[in-house]
Amino acid sequence: MKKIILYYILYFCLFDNIVLSDVNRDLQKRLSKLNSFQADFSQKAVGHDGELIQEGIGYL
Repeated sequence: MKKIILYYILYFCLFDNIVLSDVNRDLQKRLSKLNSFQADFSQKAVGHDGELIQEGIGYL
């Protein structure tokens, strides 16, 4: 029983690494096409009662 569980764990660990490497490769391929990027952002943090705790804006 322990061997079966170990095999499942090893299988899923190896499978996840293959999937993650494909995702990583796709992201690197997309990013390599970019010459530059920019972003505007705004952020609001509110408490559980809806009260504004912090607010921020920025530009990259």
